[in-house]
This record gives sequence, C-alpha cells and structure tokens, in this order.
Amino acid sequence: MAEPGTTAGICAGAAVALPCSLLGAQTDAMVVGLIAAVLISFWLDAIDDRKKAFLAVLTSSLVAAYASPPVAKQMVSWFPAVGGDADGFRLACAFGLGGLGPTVIPKLLKRAVRKVEEL
Repeated sequence: MAEPGTTAGICAGAAVALPCSLLGAQTDAMVVGLIAAVLISFWLDAIDDRKKAFLAVLTSSLVAAYASPPVAKQMVSWFPAVGGDADGFRLACAFGLGGLGPTVIPKLLKRAVRKVEEL
C-alpha cells in the first residue's frame, strides 16, 4: 500500500502544475519543492491522512515555486561566496523551502489563528 504522502503528492502536483505555471511559477522549483515535501511528510507524525498530506505537499510546493527566486537572490546577497549567481542557487532554496513547508506552515497558521482570536 502506498503511503498517504505519496498519493497526495502525486495528486497535488497534477492539480497545481499547469495552472501555476501559467501564473508564473517556477515549475522546476515546484517539482523540487514537491519532492522535498513528500520526503519530509513520510517522517512527520502529524501528517496521518491524505487530506493533511495533500495540503502539506500542495502548500510546500507552491511556496517553493514562488518564493525560491527571491530567497535565492537574498541568500546570494548575504553570502557572496556562493558565487553571485542566484539562478544556480534557486533549486537548493526550493528544496529547503519544500522541506521546511510541512513543519513551518502549520505552526505559522496556528499562530495566526491564535493572534486573530486575541483580537
């Protein structure tokens, strides 16, 4: 039997790839972020059903697709020893963002809900 993360990852990639590529997403970064999110979701105990796995992989791949170019530019400006080429560093940033997404995004959402409830 396939893991929930694998099936959800395939569904998320298929559902999002074409519309987001038409909206300017970096498709190679999206694929790298999707792979990282699927790999991380295997080890997370919080992702225990297909809905959670689908949403974790979907949001992580979208964050990797849209945020990797500006993050790569910022990282190159902070660390000039990287080589000065942000495009070569973009896929590494996409992998990092895709891997961090399933753990960081739910925590940020919980914090945002708590802040809204305080208002």
